[in-house]
Amino acid sequence: MKVDSAAGGGESGGSTANVGLTRDAVINTALNLMDEHGVEWLSMRRLGDALGVRAPTLYWHFENKQALHDACVQRALEQITLPEVSGGDWRGGVRQFMSSVREQLNRHPSISELMRHSQPPALAQVSAHALALMRSAGLEWEQAYLYCRLMIWRIVGFTGMENSLRDGASSHTVDPDQPNPSAPTRFHLLREWPASVPPQAKALSKSVDLDEMFRADIDVFIHGVEAVRRPAKSRTGRPGIPAAMNDP
Repeated sequence: MKVDSAAGGGESGGSTANVGLTRDAVINTALNLMDEHGVEWLSMRRLGDALGVRAPTLYWHFENKQALHDACVQRALEQITLPEVSGGDWRGGVRQFMSSVREQLNRHPSISELMRHSQPPALAQVSAHALALMRSAGLEWEQAYLYCRLMIWRIVGFTGMENSLRDGASSHTVDPDQPNPSAPTRFHLLREWPASVPPQAKALSKSVDLDEMFRADIDVFIHGVEAVRRPAKSRTGRPGIPAAMNDP
């Protein structure tokens, strides 16, 4: 059994045996601590302290820290509500998919960072679902794969930016009476403009709503998919259906 070098004994008074600590408890506590303090902050020793055990006890459940990270990503991503692909409403599916993934990445800000080095089965499932959505929109395989990656990267990039803003919410939040002060969505994104900028732009920048921005981002993405679908429509006469699928 591999033991983290930072998990030496003596400093935590808990047990080193499997004392009834569940795998779920370890995952949930690790997620909460990383969301609050950051991925780099969490060590197996600190996690053990939070759970009331010595760090070596954690290795009853996880071979190493990477295995723990994989389990945390798996837990967060498997909570995403994936839309039905069949039925023809690919636009509604894209809206639900992008909104659901964003919601979960905002719920657990540490996941975006963990996904740089962790690819558990749930990540492949989310990616496969995005690919199926793009195929249901009528894109050929190559375009569907390109746009499914683009869709996921847009969400990860957007949530990374908004979580960075929340880290500095005390200085950036415009409206302290927002519906959820712990996860504000309205920010002052630019404090000073050049003198030549019209006053209308200066006024608008004082309260930017991230929810509204994300809805607009979804619209932009959908319009982009619609633009690359048009050649298929002109070739087949049926919107979004590749020629091969129109053959009797």
